[in-house]
Amino acid sequence: MYALCTGVVLQQSKLNIMKLNAGIITDNLQATKHFYVAQLGFGVTFENEWYLLLHTPGHSSEIAFLKPGLPAQAPIFQQPFNGRGVYLDYRNWMKWMPGMKPSKAKAYPLA
Repeated sequence: MYALCTGVVLQQSKLNIMKLNAGIITDNLQATKHFYVAQLGFGVTFENEWYLLLHTPGHSSEIAFLKPGLPAQAPIFQQPFNGRGVYLDYRNWMKWMPGMKPSKAKAYPLA
């Protein structure tokens, strides 16, 4: 179980603000893309045959997905996520999923 994480520090006025992008290694890039776009309203920031970067509605956050087993990647990034040990908390989800009630919320597999 491995997650790809990259952080970028941005300078805004005199405050340092860190943006964290999490990533999940998966064999199922197209199914993952379909789920996040169709079910959660995410958009595609960047995509190629081995990498997918999606953004939340409003572009406030991003999540990346990477194919496993790429020879150029460090060994830690070559195993696919095994489905355990990660959770994503989507704040304000009721604002962009009209009609959804907390009692009807359900868990979906990540990748």
